[in-house]
Amino acid sequence: MSSDVTLPPEYQTWFLLHEVDTGIQRSMESELKPFGVSVIATGLLYILKSSDEPVTLTELSGWLFRKPHSVSELISRMAKQGLVTKTADPQKKKGVRVSITPKGDQILSEYMEEMQVISKIMSSLSEEETKYFKACLEKIRKSVIEELVLSAQRPFPWGFFPAE
Repeated sequence: MSSDVTLPPEYQTWFLLHEVDTGIQRSMESELKPFGVSVIATGLLYILKSSDEPVTLTELSGWLFRKPHSVSELISRMAKQGLVTKTADPQKKKGVRVSITPKGDQILSEYMEEMQVISKIMSSLSEEETKYFKACLEKIRKSVIEELVLSAQRPFPWGFFPAE
């Protein structure tokens, strides 16, 4: 394939990041298939398990970088599967709060005992490279938050990314 189009380095890097993300997502989907949950549902279950109290749709939307209606649809599907429960938000008339169910907790726990894809993929980096890569991604994530005018709150505020 020949082309006169040359992307600037930042776009080449973004495209590479997108390829890596897509590849990891597909690998995780294969790993998650026996558990009957998607990658995004697994992330949502992790957030809920990590929280001390039910989480609002707005909070989930921000942490997952998804629009509220998409998260609402996901939560509805997961509630039908018995993975989460929805309760009325006492502070908002039409608001809901979401909690993980014992079934959702069990699936997440079983998956976390079996998960290998990320470790296998990330093992191509040294410990030092992993720390540097994480720091770079956190800088980029901060720019994304500023671009999207989202809350500066980190996702998984319950210690998923411990301070170093």
